[in-house]
Amino acid sequence: MEPEVRKRPIQIVVEDGEPAAVIVGMQEYVEMLERLEDLDDLEMLNEMRSKPLEFRSLEEFKELDADAAPSFASRWRGKFKAAERDDARYDALAKKYLT
Repeated sequence: MEPEVRKRPIQIVVEDGEPAAVIVGMQEYVEMLERLEDLDDLEMLNEMRSKPLEFRSLEEFKELDADAAPSFASRWRGKFKAAERDDARYDALAKKYLT
């Protein structure tokens, strides 16, 4: 059985006779954020649909990939040696993270 969810009335905070803030329940706040995200998604989708589609040939795509910078992993692969258990680095890391 799920707990009963009650909507709280909206409260308006007034400073110097002017509305300064609004207090809403957490559920309502989350729902508002979700609606705003949905609106952003729809806006982006409409923007994407307004532009003409551009297609690239497989050759063009391969050229783009070939021009890309090497990945982080490929730049560092083979440059490090794993620490053994009798290594001071292993002891330092174990002390720092495992205790």
